[in-house]
Amino acid sequence: MIIRKIDNIFIVRIFKDKLNDFDVFNQDSIRHLFKNVLSQIRSKYYLEGLLSIDIYVNECYGMIIEIEPINYYQDEIDMKIQVHLDCIFLYEINLPEIKTLKNVYYYKNKYYTIYQNMIDSNVIYKADDILEKGIKIT
Repeated sequence: MIIRKIDNIFIVRIFKDKLNDFDVFNQDSIRHLFKNVLSQIRSKYYLEGLLSIDIYVNECYGMIIEIEPINYYQDEIDMKIQVHLDCIFLYEINLPEIKTLKNVYYYKNKYYTIYQNMIDSNVIYKADDILEKGIKIT
């Protein structure tokens, strides 16, 4: 599990092999996951109140969770959770790589392809603009 804080938002990356028997449709499974995630965040940062949580699930990658505090109040945490299933994750590639890959998109002077088990790649999980407005090359 990798946790980063960008401005006021926490980004949690959990790779597929670390999810074990996690079931996004099981309330106990979600409760257990967030108990772990929130305890790790709260060990370093102040986090209380109402949280807006978006879970982006990709079968190949795992999941990326965005946690954004909406309202602060003491000693309690409430969560508004939205799950996005079967998300398409992309990553940026260099021009020479285009010849060897499929599903390559060109958008705002950059090239992207669909995530396929690439280690240490910078995954783009909000890819709607690229997929809708980008030019599919291959």
